[in-house]
Amino acid sequence: MVTAVGCLSAPLEPAIEGIRSFAKMKAGVPGAAPGLIACLRDADVEVRRAALKEAVRWTPPPDEEDAFAAALVDALGSGDETVRRLAAEAMASQSPGALKQAIELLSARGDAAPATVEALIRSGRPELFDHARDHLEKRLGDGVRLARLRARLGHAPSHAFLGIALDDYIQFVVASGIAGMRALHGKRGFATVERGVLANEQQTRVEGLETLLNFGPAWLAAPLALLLDRDSFDADPAHGLSHAEVEELARHPDRWVQEGARAIGAGPEQHMKELIALKLVPLFSDLTLEQLSSIDRLMVTRHYMKGETLFRAGDVGSELFVVIDGEVRIHLDGDGTEVTLARQGPNSVLGEMAVFDEQPRSASAEASTETTVRVLRRDRLQAIVH
Repeated sequence: MVTAVGCLSAPLEPAIEGIRSFAKMKAGVPGAAPGLIACLRDADVEVRRAALKEAVRWTPPPDEEDAFAAALVDALGSGDETVRRLAAEAMASQSPGALKQAIELLSARGDAAPATVEALIRSGRPELFDHARDHLEKRLGDGVRLARLRARLGHAPSHAFLGIALDDYIQFVVASGIAGMRALHGKRGFATVERGVLANEQQTRVEGLETLLNFGPAWLAAPLALLLDRDSFDADPAHGLSHAEVEELARHPDRWVQEGARAIGAGPEQHMKELIALKLVPLFSDLTLEQLSSIDRLMVTRHYMKGETLFRAGDVGSELFVVIDGEVRIHLDGDGTEVTLARQGPNSVLGEMAVFDEQPRSASAEASTETTVRVLRRDRLQAIVH
C-alpha cells in the first residue's frame, strides 16, 4: 500500500494497485498524501507512471502543494517519455505552481524543455501560452538559421563534430516544436501526423508534412516543417562557412555548437573524437551528444602495440570496443593457417553483440599498428540501458 513514510511496502503489482485505490479515495486518508508524492519520485519507472496517471486526476491537500509541484517538475526531466508526458498533463490540469516553477526549464537542453512547452500550452492560461509561444518562435527561428548553415558545412575532418552538434541541436528544436503541436491539437489528434513526419519512408513523411502545414498555426507549423524537411535547404558545402559565421557559432548558447565551431580552427579534441566514434556506432546513433557524453564517461581507454591481442575466438565476450586511432585486424585461425576477415579503422565498433548475448567471440582481434580503443563493459552498458 501507499504510506506516508514512503512509496512502496509491497511488490510492484500490488503496490501499483495500491496507488490506484489510494487515488480513488481522493487521498482521503489523513497523512497519506506524502506517500503518493513519494511514488512520483520512485526509482521504478512503472511506479512513477502509475502515480502520475493518478496525479492527473488528484489534487493534493494545501500543505502538500509545494512538494507535489516539485515532484512534477522533477518528472519533466525523466529519461522516460511517458513519465514526462504524464507530468506535463498533471501540471497543466492540477498544479499551477509547478507550471511557474517549470518555466526556467525552457532554457535548458534535454528532454525537460519540450515537456515544459507541452505543459505550458496545455494549461490554457494566456500568460503561460504566450511565454511558450515566444520561446518556440525564438527556438524555431534559431533552428532554421542553423539548419541553413549546416547545409553549407564542408566535409573536412575538422568539421565533423560541428556537423553532429548542429544536427543534435536541430533535433532538440524539432522535439520542442512537435511538443507544441501535440499540446495544441491533442496527443490523440496529432498522433498520426507525428508518426508521419518522423517516418523513414519518404512518401509517408511528405504526406505528414502536408498535413502538419494544414493543421497550423503557421507560426509553429511552417518553421517546424522546414526543419523536418532538411532537403529543402540548399546544400553547398563547396561554399563553406565564412570566418564570421564560424565565430558566431562559437558564441552560440549551446555548448556543443560552441565546441564544434572552435574545433574548426583548432581541430577536434580527444573527447570530440570519442563522441564522433560513438555517434557512428549503430547502437548509439540516435542518442544526443549529452547522452553520448554520459556513456563516454563510463568507458575506459586502452592502448595496444602492434601485434597485441584484444580478444581471441572462443573468449566469452563482455566488452564493446570502439576504435579511436589505429587499426584492428579481425582473423580466424585453424589448421595452422590464419585468415584475415576484416580490418577495422577509426570509428569502428567491435564486439557490440557480445555485451548482450554473452556468447563466445566468433573471431580473434589484434592491433595491426599502434591502436587506441575505448572500452565499455557489459555491466556498465546494462546500467545505461536501464
